[in-house]
Amino acid sequence: MVIQSLKIGTQYDFQLPKIVFGANSIASLPKEVNAFSKSKRVFIVTDKGIKKSGIIDNISELLRKSGVEFAIFESVVGEPTIQIVKEAMLAIKESKCDLVIGIGGGSCLDVAKSASLVDNLENVHEIVLKDTVVKPGLPVITVPTTFCNGSELSYASLIKLEDGVKHILHSPYLIPKVTIIDPSLTISLPQKQTLYSGLDALSHAVEAFMSKKAYALTDSLSQKAIKIIFENLPATFADGENLDIKYNMCLASLMAVIAVMSGAGVCLGHALSHTLGGYLDKPHGFLSGVALPYAMEYNIPAAYSKLAKVARIIGEKNKLLNMRELALKAIKNITDLYDQLNISVKLQEIKEDKIPELVEIMFTFFKSQLVRNPRVITKDDAIKIFINIRDGKILGI
Repeated sequence: MVIQSLKIGTQYDFQLPKIVFGANSIASLPKEVNAFSKSKRVFIVTDKGIKKSGIIDNISELLRKSGVEFAIFESVVGEPTIQIVKEAMLAIKESKCDLVIGIGGGSCLDVAKSASLVDNLENVHEIVLKDTVVKPGLPVITVPTTFCNGSELSYASLIKLEDGVKHILHSPYLIPKVTIIDPSLTISLPQKQTLYSGLDALSHAVEAFMSKKAYALTDSLSQKAIKIIFENLPATFADGENLDIKYNMCLASLMAVIAVMSGAGVCLGHALSHTLGGYLDKPHGFLSGVALPYAMEYNIPAAYSKLAKVARIIGEKNKLLNMRELALKAIKNITDLYDQLNISVKLQEIKEDKIPELVEIMFTFFKSQLVRNPRVITKDDAIKIFINIRDGKILGI
């Protein structure tokens, strides 16, 4: 028997941090700190919303009881900017801490990872622009308070420069030493952030499954993640304090991120959402969710068999449909879910005269994601997709 999805002779090379997963796993933080901090003095990167939720107070008490000193940087606001990263770097240098802990959503984790590269402070702008990290930084522990978004595990950080364009900084020096994924920390997550975090997880899972870099390991993870997310997202949006559902979403989002990190990566959907994120003042998870059905529709000619599987995974039972019809049904079922969650796939804020510039940005800064897309995309195709997103035109409607 030949398993077609296995690519004999292909080498897969990926690195993940130590993962501590489970309800109340945050209790293991002092032990992990002791493993990487000689001075027992750590620098916490977070935002005011997380601080207000009480999570930082609880973690501070946990560290204090273990004899760990800490400094707190709570200035992360919205998308991570180069200015915030510089401020955090300076604060780390002044604090004399030897370990950085990022606590919060993707922005807090990205700032924590980027700011840990304190020895690169003088050249940080050039490093981000050229995507070249010269010197290693301090060890990092990540503690996501949303569903897994990728930053908690990855060798990449998103940083927005002064011109508003998002850049992705890549380096093995950015890989955290440990990530602690505790579903109980997501209980305090506001309803909209819960939803957007879930949309981001769904986009990770579907894009990793569509990617032309996908293989047996990533397919098994992404398919299971799609199923769990589709079954649990409406419930977690309706009942944000149900720990069982939050556990399921954290586990599924972790599976999706591991699929991405294990070689599949993300493709057109994230290239679109990252490009739009530098232009529109909207959360990354929301934009990833909006971009997903457009990316799926564009990829039907090259990935209809995969998309047909998505339809079956999320519960389509009509046995009379062919694979192309199933692919279309997968998109329709996802947009129906969005309707149920009151998510619009129309971004009318996109200005017509801005679209050519957006296309150039996408092809310049997010080419690696386009390379993984199962269907080759041209700039003319990209213009049409941005127009469709602006008009909310999906599946010809």
